[in-house]
Amino acid sequence: MVKRMILLFFACILFKSNVVFAQFGLMAGTNYSNLRQQTPRIDTGPQLNFHLGLNYSWHPIEKIPNFSIRADLLLNNKGYRQILNDGHRQVRFNAMGFAPMLRYQIAKTTGLHSGLEFNYFFDGNTVGSSEVFRQSERAVFLGIDLLNHRSVSFYIRGVFGISPLLNYVDFNPLDASIKGEFSDFFSTTVLFGIQFSIQDEKKRN
Repeated sequence: MVKRMILLFFACILFKSNVVFAQFGLMAGTNYSNLRQQTPRIDTGPQLNFHLGLNYSWHPIEKIPNFSIRADLLLNNKGYRQILNDGHRQVRFNAMGFAPMLRYQIAKTTGLHSGLEFNYFFDGNTVGSSEVFRQSERAVFLGIDLLNHRSVSFYIRGVFGISPLLNYVDFNPLDASIKGEFSDFFSTTVLFGIQFSIQDEKKRN
């Protein structure tokens, strides 16, 4: 799914000759991430991670210049701190993310954006993480960007996972029988970042 969305991202770039206004940019920042648990099993705390990416946005409707469609291609580092009796350990996941969104400029210096984030986890710092944790995640997000009318702007985005990270067979500790499939652990992430606009194009149909 993520690979198809990334291909769609580049297809939109190739199709940019039909848009009224397009913008290409680079982005980087920190992730403040933690876990939500439906059935609390471990004690966790937030930790600071990072993200890098590039984005492409276009304004498809000339009569509504404040409305735009945007897509981010991200290298995401997510995770959490697992609190133990004798300290804590950091659990990290490296992911390739794709985030299509809708954006509206509510003021000259301020815009709102919201959409979906699809992550594919390709690495982690825990042994056997690919066997215990899922390799993909879906999330929804809502964000605000500031000073985006300039070449350097800032953004804050809250991302809420809607698909579980953990998925394994749950056993009965008394007789080791299978109780069923256990799915839990949803990510919650706040992104703080800076964006550099490196290309602006004004198009006329």
